[in-house]
Amino acid sequence: MPYTGEGSNPFGIRSFLERLDEKVLEHLHHLTERLEELSGSLEEKDLIPLSGEDVPLVPVALTVDGGEGLAFEDLPLFAIGLVRVAAVSAGGQIRFPTIEHVLSVPELLTTSSAEEGVGEGDFKEAARRAMEGLFKPPPETPASEAMQTLAEATGISLDDLGTYYTKDIQAFTEVLRSVLEWAYLVWSVEKVAKSPEFQNLHNLSSLQEILFVRDGRLAQTGVEKGFRKKLNEYFERNRLLLVGISKRSRLVAEGLTARVIARWLEDGKAKVGERFVLRVPDKLLEAAYHYERQWNADLEGSFVMGQRYVTKLLSETFRPSESVVVFDLPAYLGDAEVRRVGVTLHRYRSALFSGSVGLLLDAHARASVRNSLSESLQEEILDRYRKKLGEEAWKRLRTWLRL
Repeated sequence: MPYTGEGSNPFGIRSFLERLDEKVLEHLHHLTERLEELSGSLEEKDLIPLSGEDVPLVPVALTVDGGEGLAFEDLPLFAIGLVRVAAVSAGGQIRFPTIEHVLSVPELLTTSSAEEGVGEGDFKEAARRAMEGLFKPPPETPASEAMQTLAEATGISLDDLGTYYTKDIQAFTEVLRSVLEWAYLVWSVEKVAKSPEFQNLHNLSSLQEILFVRDGRLAQTGVEKGFRKKLNEYFERNRLLLVGISKRSRLVAEGLTARVIARWLEDGKAKVGERFVLRVPDKLLEAAYHYERQWNADLEGSFVMGQRYVTKLLSETFRPSESVVVFDLPAYLGDAEVRRVGVTLHRYRSALFSGSVGLLLDAHARASVRNSLSESLQEEILDRYRKKLGEEAWKRLRTWLRL
């Protein structure tokens, strides 16, 4: 039944049309012009076709878990205290050891160390000591060995991390997770992949046959600009083939730029076939992001470290945006290398989760702290806590952690 005054128009269409004035029509006209303007920003050189003659690289996917990640709800006692980094290659062809780092959670949450002159609750000092321990030789754990390899190979020091990580536990674990992941990558290159024994074992003629796949864009926040500069210079010195794959991106999530990308993908398919890569021009990136430092790696103070690309991994999908992957590549890579990266991503695509790179899913499973080992360690910690401080204290702790 229509509302009073609507007559036989229950959906309010008549009322809507009455309010449709010239300004709305002008807005639609400007929107169309803007879409056409952005669509015209793609140059011919930015459409890079993928050929069957391009040989795929050997992909190695790296991921990190722990800290204040998804496992925190299930493993609150242990999730902050354990950070694990792992790598997985296609078919297990290349194997890198997993690195774990265990933090002293109580020391970070409530600091009290009279002998070092640290007062109760002085988190900043505790956080700095915890991070400093990873850079201080000799390395006592695999994680500290990775951090010190990062320092030796790139020149990155504790000062390059800045002070953001001393803000609170969330900032600390956020920076630790990401920096340890970069350290693991550099350690894998320096201590494993560069060795002749490793290359002979896996029939590799050079380091440039490996594609390191990072989950997430090539970017680093929460550190000083010197960190990104030194890391970038290391990658370029070694001509490292590295790709950062984004799970979500404004480019394909927001209406304006998503429509432009969809048009480019349609046009590209008509021109060169189903397999190609698009180098996203600056004009569309500027329209997609609020700040230039979010996309321009050459800008002073930018936290990104690569050029953005787009490809569609599956040709037939229910929606145009499905299986569209946004990824970053270092600016020093040429078109021939970009093609090999593109061919590799298509070769190892997965039909799961609307189309993605399957290796990343495997790497997440290997790095996950949400498994029986972590649960067993958590129970062991709780058991020792009960023996040390008694049943009542044990119950109180379990109540707070909801265990």
